[in-house]
Formats: sequence, C-alpha cells, structure tokens
Amino acid sequence: MEPLEYLKKIEEFGFEAYIVGGYVRDYILGIISTDIDITTSATPKDLESIFGVKANYGGIKIDDGKYHIDITTYRCESSYFKHIPKKIKYIKDLKRDLVRRDFTMNAICMNSNSEIIDFLNGQKDINDKYIKVIGNINKKFSEDPLRMIRALRFMITYNFKLEDKALTFILKHKNLLSRVSLTRKKEEIERILTSENANEGLKFLNNMNLLTSLGISYNRPLVKTNILGMWAELDFVEDFPFTKDEKEYINSVKALIKKGKIDAFDIYKYGIDIVTTAGEIIGIKKSIINKIYQTMNIKKHEKLALDGYEIMDTIKCDKNSIKKIKEDLIYQLLSGNLSNDKNALKRYIKEYWK
Repeated sequence: MEPLEYLKKIEEFGFEAYIVGGYVRDYILGIISTDIDITTSATPKDLESIFGVKANYGGIKIDDGKYHIDITTYRCESSYFKHIPKKIKYIKDLKRDLVRRDFTMNAICMNSNSEIIDFLNGQKDINDKYIKVIGNINKKFSEDPLRMIRALRFMITYNFKLEDKALTFILKHKNLLSRVSLTRKKEEIERILTSENANEGLKFLNNMNLLTSLGISYNRPLVKTNILGMWAELDFVEDFPFTKDEKEYINSVKALIKKGKIDAFDIYKYGIDIVTTAGEIIGIKKSIINKIYQTMNIKKHEKLALDGYEIMDTIKCDKNSIKKIKEDLIYQLLSGNLSNDKNALKRYIKEYWK
C-alpha cells in the first residue's frame, strides 16, 4: 500500500490517522523517504484488529518491502527514567500528542487527502531553515539527551540553524550525551557521515568541543567512501556496536591508511574491496589497484596449485615446515617470481627447500 492508504484504512474503522514527523518534513523539503510514522486515535488493540499485526510499545510496525511503517496511538508521556517515559497515557487529542515531540519541523502532519496540518508553525521554521524545540528546552533535552544529538544532526544534514538557546544548552550540558546509548549515537553519527555536509559538520562539532562527547575524533577531512571506510578515517574511543566482520574491515582499512601505499601483498591479504576503499582514502586510483590485481599470480580466493600432501611428496619435510613453505610460495607468486603452476612450484621447492 501507498502511505495515504494506511491512513484511509484506519479511517474506515472510524479513527483519526495522520502521517507525522520525518516523512512530512522531507516531503516539504522535496526529499524522498521510505520511513513513515503514523499517529492515530486508534488504540494498539484497535490497530492489531485492523492490520493483523501484534502491537508492541503502544503501536505496530509494518515493513511492506517498500515502506517501513510505524503506527502509534496518540499519547502523552510523563516522568522519564533512563530517557524512557515511565508513564504513557493514550489520548484522543492530536495536538497534545504533537507537543510531546522534539522539534516543530517534526510535528507537522499530513492527512489522507495529502493536506498539511501544522499546529506549531513547523512549515515556517522549515522555510526559514530553523530548528526550534517544542516547549521547554531544558526539560526536553534533559528527559532525552538523544534529542541533543538529533538537533545537531539536523543542523548539519539540512544546513539549518539551531535556535541559540538550544545550542547554548547543548554546549553547557554536553556531559548528558554520555547517557545516550552507543547504538543510538552510532546511528546519528552515520547519518552525519553520509550527508553532503559531513566534513563541515565534523569541523563544527570539533570546534565546539562536542566530538569527544560523541566518542569520536578526526584529524583531516574525510574522503567519502562506504560507511565502514569513513569510520576507518575516524578515531573512536567508544566501543561502538560493530559486528566482528565490520571491526575487521575497519581495522584493515586503518592499517592501509597508516601504511600509505598498496601492493600485491595487501590485495592478497585484505581483498580487493578493502584495498579499493583504502585506496580512495589515501589517493590511489582504482585503475592502478586493478592493474596490480590483474598481474597477481595468485588471488585471495585462489588456492596454491600444490597442497600439503603434494609438498611432502616433493621433498622430505614435516607438517610444521609445510606452513612456511606455503608462505614462501605465496610470497614468490605475489613477487612475480613464480606462476601458480604445479610443476613450477615443485621445481622451486626442490631447489630451495631440499
């Protein structure tokens, strides 16, 4: 279904429903979004009946392959604990639901006729490129410091101005950022890294002494590669939640950046993808890397033409020596001294390992 059809389906059962938040904000800015938040007067149990999806945390989630839909009931919240509201009360008033949100530009609604409902003048703030907090800044940011990072991220990615009182609060209370989970920090940092304004944003955050509070630092302008390559250009003190493979990728790119050059041994050790990413960062053209790759006598995914048993048949050696012989053979292949041919490898072993 298309976004507005979800609203119409809820309305068929006698309830109000509106798209709210990022999708509407991006619609006004001319940005395509597939993440859709819907707010409704229907209760979670009503939503279960309408869509046949089990409700969790006061709403339902639907991933239809094209859109990620998050439908929640109008609510008001009170008394936060660890930045999560301890009490949630379902209500029937759209405007009361909207004032609990973070910024005016994220509290604009769209109805099933594509009409904009804007109680808090969020559209004007978008047109003015201005980020304004809804309600009391101290209360909103103290309740949930993630809103502080989101404010900075919106300012950077949209090139908007953050209201002075909000920026002043963030600079004065940046210690609150330590309370944000590493998962959420990582998500917000990655949105900054993948934006067109990444370098300008990082420079601003660095000048404001905010990068350390986010758990990262950097020493030079970033080169736009894939997201793991960009993480490899940063230094990060926090133990961000990367998978084992992601950590290996980042550390490999970091090693190549530190080395500052690339050869056949690197391509064999790390693989063409990692080396190409590192090459972008240190200024080595992909065509040069590909040329080296094409001339290599053995690739990372290829096996030696001789296995361990064939090596033992060629010369008398124990199992401990096989590893050293294989390493030597790979070295000779990557140096261009040998071809990965069984007879050629046997001749080399007989001559140098007898």
